[in-house]
Amino acid sequence: MLRAVLTEAVQFVPVLALAAGFVLSGEIDLAVAGPRFAIAAALAVFIVGGLAWKRTPLNPFLLGADLWLLVGALVFNVPIPPVADLLARLGGGGLFVGALLAGTSYTIRSPRGYLGVIVPQTRALSIVLVILTAAAVIWASRRPEDVRLGSALPFIGINVLRRVMGRVASRRAAAR
Repeated sequence: MLRAVLTEAVQFVPVLALAAGFVLSGEIDLAVAGPRFAIAAALAVFIVGGLAWKRTPLNPFLLGADLWLLVGALVFNVPIPPVADLLARLGGGGLFVGALLAGTSYTIRSPRGYLGVIVPQTRALSIVLVILTAAAVIWASRRPEDVRLGSALPFIGINVLRRVMGRVASRRAAAR
């Protein structure tokens, strides 16, 4: 149990490395986004690579956030202006697009699903999480200037809900 929590906690490091300054200030400064995306993406590659090498299950939501970090690092540092402009317009919605892609893929292809645990309700609960993530894409994209309400709130909400749903479903399955 503790190992699973620590494994998931370390997966938060890359996105927190990027987002901490933005959340604390309450605004996104694209003048510093490029280097921050690059640092966060490098952390993501290192952490996900290490966990994958140890064959540790990954959090699909955070894997999607890492995808967003990689895209951001590329488009803000190469640069690729049309994609950078799109990411800027989406604000935190871009992170949720990455999470939606990873969550949908895990729901379809992994026995753990987006939920992250193998229980009889994995598929159904994973679909609920996919729907909530799609709603977060819309929510965050309509509030690109409000990083706390538009991005941080749904980011925390979906992650906490995913953990709680997985825990409750696991306990119910074990009680049967």
